[in-house]
Amino acid sequence: MITVKFVPDVPLLSFCAVIFLIANSVVAEDLYEVLGVSRSATQQEIKKAYKNLAKEWHPDKNKDPDATAIFTKINEAYETLGEPERRHQYDHYGYTTAQEPNRQHQHHGDFGFFNQGPFGGFKFHFRGAEAIFDKYLLTLRAYETRVFPDSHKRPYIIYAYSDFCFQCMRMEHILEKFFKDLDGIGFGLGAIHAGVNQALTTHLRLHEVPAIMGLSQGRLTFLKGVVNLQTLKDFARGLFPSQLVNMVTDEGLDSFLSGWQQDNQVRGIFFSRKDTPPARFLLSAFKNRDRIKSALVHIYSPDAKEILLKYGVDQSKETLLMFKEDPKVAVATVSMHQIPRSTLDEVMESNKFLTLPRLSSQGYFDDLCPETESVRRRKLCVVLVTQKSTDHDYYRSTFRKFARKFTTFRDKVTLTYVFEDTQKSWIQMLSEGRDSKVNQSALKVAIIWRLAKRNLNFEWLEPGWPKEKTDQERSIAVLNSRLEHLLSTQSNLLHRALLPELYNEHALSILTRILYRLLDWWDRIVYFVMGYDSATWSLLTFSAAIVFLLGYVMQKMMMVEEANVERMRPKRAKPRPPNRTEDNTVYVHPLRAESYDMLVRQSDTGLTVTILVDLPSREKLLQRFVEIMFPHSRYSGLTFAFLQLEHYLGWYKSLLEDSTDNRTQLDNIKVRNCVGTVLAINGFRKYYYLYHPKRARIYMRQNQKINVGRAMGLYDTDDSSTDDEKIAEELEDSTPIFEENLLDGLTNWMDRVFDGSVRRIRVKEWPDIMP
Repeated sequence: MITVKFVPDVPLLSFCAVIFLIANSVVAEDLYEVLGVSRSATQQEIKKAYKNLAKEWHPDKNKDPDATAIFTKINEAYETLGEPERRHQYDHYGYTTAQEPNRQHQHHGDFGFFNQGPFGGFKFHFRGAEAIFDKYLLTLRAYETRVFPDSHKRPYIIYAYSDFCFQCMRMEHILEKFFKDLDGIGFGLGAIHAGVNQALTTHLRLHEVPAIMGLSQGRLTFLKGVVNLQTLKDFARGLFPSQLVNMVTDEGLDSFLSGWQQDNQVRGIFFSRKDTPPARFLLSAFKNRDRIKSALVHIYSPDAKEILLKYGVDQSKETLLMFKEDPKVAVATVSMHQIPRSTLDEVMESNKFLTLPRLSSQGYFDDLCPETESVRRRKLCVVLVTQKSTDHDYYRSTFRKFARKFTTFRDKVTLTYVFEDTQKSWIQMLSEGRDSKVNQSALKVAIIWRLAKRNLNFEWLEPGWPKEKTDQERSIAVLNSRLEHLLSTQSNLLHRALLPELYNEHALSILTRILYRLLDWWDRIVYFVMGYDSATWSLLTFSAAIVFLLGYVMQKMMMVEEANVERMRPKRAKPRPPNRTEDNTVYVHPLRAESYDMLVRQSDTGLTVTILVDLPSREKLLQRFVEIMFPHSRYSGLTFAFLQLEHYLGWYKSLLEDSTDNRTQLDNIKVRNCVGTVLAINGFRKYYYLYHPKRARIYMRQNQKINVGRAMGLYDTDDSSTDDEKIAEELEDSTPIFEENLLDGLTNWMDRVFDGSVRRIRVKEWPDIMP
């Protein structure tokens, strides 16, 4: 298809305008003289002159015989000069509003006028195109609310055109005939003026005109290639599903007619003199495809002779046969030289349900059991509850025979059945707390009055549907009596229920639906890609390459930076060891050279809570430590350990000195001053919290300027000779601190660690540990 972009070439337009003006021999009167203004007049002056002249020459006020003609000329002058764009065109090309084409009276292909178009450049009207497709013009609202939903009932052909489209003009005569043919049989048709309805063109992603689109079941496709009457017909046929109408021969007739047991659909067979179904039948079959399975028999096919003899089909006419459960007898027959579309629809609509249809989807339930809130106009459903197995075929067969003879309440009552094993949740909600009182050999039968989409009244038929014929006659009598009572009075049924939607037994599998969705998106992407020229895609490709290159460079820089950070980061070994067993035994790991990396240097983020002990105090301190730490053992980020001071006092001394930037030397640190101290170590982030049992901690908080080591009770010597040493002596309790009292403040200290009120002591590196 030759395409024309929306923005025309201005020089070409100018040339066409000159030819147009030469062709028009009538020289228009000067509109500036009509209004009595100069060519340099402002818009306000033009407006003022128009108002004065309009008042003077209005036909209702001025009785001059020429008043109407003069008033018309004044209006024409103001319509042209009062609008800046039209005034500009008039100044350059001499155009007036009187020369605007009358769309309804111009012949096909007649040229129109120039003016500024919404896509930029100039508009160039083709009067014939707009006259032909006016009644099919669509808006975005009409497309979304009417056309798109209706495409599930009939396919649509949509034609997009614009002004100054010579290819549109060339194909108009073909499209005109094509649209008239399709309109006559009820095909969906639409037209889009791409220059006027930009909202819809954007929604459909139209990039060029002319464009011929097909919309079927909500899926939009585009016609590609040469446009002629045959390609248009083939394109229209391609909008129907491939399995909509199957070809049936003598061999496949029985299989086709017996398929109602699986798909719950009536059978319609169309006999045609051609080997392809006419569009009339395709449209009717498409409209009723959810209820009727359609087939085609070619009358002159040698494989269809037995079918013609069996049903007495006249070979000189088109014939439509409708079958329900009985394959031997057609419930409806239409035979004409050419069956009209309206007749096809009427016959199918009148026979779209089986004699005993199955409630196999919510759609069937809505059609067979409609909502009727009024008691007087209510419609009832009688539902036989069966199993899908062949054991219940006899029950369905006898109930179907009863349905064929059931004519008394045919307009008010519908007989159906349901598979209990397929519609479990639906039957469960119907039966919950109100089960039918029938014997084991009978099936349950429910009488339903549907009030709303999910609300209904119902009751169970007391005898149910038994197996014996005599018992069935009794059940029929009870059912007829109950139905007559319900329909002749305003009494309600016994129970109410709120039911879920019925499971759709005919739905496509999830994989098939996903495949269809992917194909739809693939078509959209392909058309979107093909809608732009090579220059646009070259620019986009170049931009994408630049973005990709910059992203690649940035990624490499980030990788280098991450590698540097990783080299600087301390290597971590195994995750933090557990802090208690399944039987709530708390682990307290010994902190020594072998476990130092695991608990401190290479430990995951978290805290290693370590108590400092010596040999005499270890047993009592560890027991008390475990009691205090037991509630905290549920946190996986905590690990508990103890440090034997006799062996590792040097490590503790180095840790304290490093914490004070080596401003304090603790050469004579004593083990007895450190017993009971607790360190909460974060080895990964290189800081720790310090708990000391002596009262020096209180003084340290009150006197921040004193030596940290001394304030914690850590002295160079046991003799007092300086002011700091005197402070230490004052802090040294005269009474001994017992081992069981050393950890009295540990519980509160742990709470303060968690709420962040304890000061962190940071280190540059963890000191080496050695005995």
